[in-house]
Amino acid sequence: MRKRQVEAVMGAVITLVTVYTVGNIIMTGLSLGKALQYRQALETEIGVLQDDNARLEQELRQAEDPSVMEQMARQKLGLVRQGEKIFCDINP
Repeated sequence: MRKRQVEAVMGAVITLVTVYTVGNIIMTGLSLGKALQYRQALETEIGVLQDDNARLEQELRQAEDPSVMEQMARQKLGLVRQGEKIFCDINP
């Protein structure tokens, strides 16, 4: 009788340990899946930011060109060269 009780308790313990282990494996797998999705989203964002950075660096290099500087000064600030005449269109 005593041997059967020990076997029953051991069977229950083994079953509980197995269920616990399988549950942990499943939860770890789910966490890993979420982490991989997050990593992919971050890698995508990094790519977008790198593209933006490259574009901004190109714009900065272009802005250092004297002809581009002059064009920006004329368009954005309304500046003119000395001796230039300004004509204003008064007709709407």
